[in-house]
Amino acid sequence: MSVRIRGVHLLGVVLFLSALPGWQTAKPDDYAAGLAIWRKPDKEGRACASCHSPDGIELAAYRFDTATIERRATPHLGAADAAVLARYIIALRERLGLKGDLDPMIARPMQPGASVLPGATPEARDRSFALSLYSVLPLLMEGRIGTLTQAKAALSQVLRLDPSQVKIGIPLDRISEDVFHGKEHAIVGDWIPDQVLFTYSPDYERAQGTYLVDPSDQNLKNLDAFYTKLWRASLTPAKALALEKARSLLLLQHRLRTGRLAIQLPEIPDMTKAPTNPFWEIGELGRIYSNSRGPGLGLPADVVPNKSEGPSFAEQFQSMRIPWLWLGWIIDPGLQRTSFDRRTRYADWFSEFLVEDGPYPAHAAFMLTKKLADEGYGKEGWGSPMPQHLDLNFSWVLRNDNWRTFASHDATYRKALYTFLANSFRMFALLQTDELSRTGVTYLREPVVQQLKFMQAAAAVMDSAHTKEDVAVFQQAIKAVDSAKLVS
Repeated sequence: MSVRIRGVHLLGVVLFLSALPGWQTAKPDDYAAGLAIWRKPDKEGRACASCHSPDGIELAAYRFDTATIERRATPHLGAADAAVLARYIIALRERLGLKGDLDPMIARPMQPGASVLPGATPEARDRSFALSLYSVLPLLMEGRIGTLTQAKAALSQVLRLDPSQVKIGIPLDRISEDVFHGKEHAIVGDWIPDQVLFTYSPDYERAQGTYLVDPSDQNLKNLDAFYTKLWRASLTPAKALALEKARSLLLLQHRLRTGRLAIQLPEIPDMTKAPTNPFWEIGELGRIYSNSRGPGLGLPADVVPNKSEGPSFAEQFQSMRIPWLWLGWIIDPGLQRTSFDRRTRYADWFSEFLVEDGPYPAHAAFMLTKKLADEGYGKEGWGSPMPQHLDLNFSWVLRNDNWRTFASHDATYRKALYTFLANSFRMFALLQTDELSRTGVTYLREPVVQQLKFMQAAAAVMDSAHTKEDVAVFQQAIKAVDSAKLVS
């Protein structure tokens, strides 16, 4: 979700056009006084600016009222400074031209399409998503993909699609969770780091000040460098999570400020350095520690009580898997520039969680279709020294015939899901044949043939009226793979 700042320059004072009812306006000195408190380290070297954005724009953009800010700031700053901070957020809204009208309980940061699709359960929301595909990718939802021309047209439509603009039924995590609203909110699944990673230093304050004067992508990168240099494979789970949440929040606040998501992935992943896709890394941490218990995470003692009154830590980490992996996938739809880990590059864990944690089978089908398209044909979808090529792997959707187990009692839902999958399978089979007719080279043989056989068998059930035509499509692709030269 993007909130563009109105005004010619970041530091220009603009008129606060729509103050919320009951909120006071700022006095001329509230900004300067509050920014000093925002940057004021406590006896342990922790400042608000240690865990939040350089000026608190995320609090200004969202509807955190004076009472909430004072309640949450008082334990850290004391009542007097917390009151100064509350007035500062009002002044910051005026300074940046923000309304503060994003409800932190409803408006989820970077939620694709700005809101979640309707439905009380994951299955109901997946149904909504499946039906939305008729308008999102009509060439894969109307009729049958039966020719190479049709396959290329559908591929072009998939490649043009921006997944950050496609509404989904998966709720992303809120900007902040607060046990004050109930035990179900006593969780680590939000955007605010749960611990400070380094002492708030003059160097970091200068870097933040430079960024506020000139919020360029380079100055943002300079701030991120304070975090990336702390990365170690040996970090405790809590510190690793805090690190990636801090880096994700930096990206979010930059987007709120400038409208840009300034993230640059390397052409080829470097596993010796800090993860370049912090959103995906949070999802990975959710995966790794989804069976964990609190004591082994390394959370600070003063944080544990506020995060342990509701869901277990295992449940909390599991709930973070799908939302953050989806957000990380949006940044790298081909999943080739995020990691060299095979299960990441094939989307194995991701598609498994979509199928099993949700269930979100239509989301999984859509994700894998977009993923395979970008990986094989997108300009920025490849992340390997090998030549770019189609690498067929529908992962958990095909495995154990998982596609059979969903929407069995809802004919409308089932038709949408099956139509999309059958046409996606045909599209890639036709594209596979076309690629091998041009290159004569395959980089895998048996796994690709196995995928094509599974795709053919599934399509025969999904669209039994076209089984004969489909046999020709899939068998031609299998013959092309068998005839191609195997290159390793």
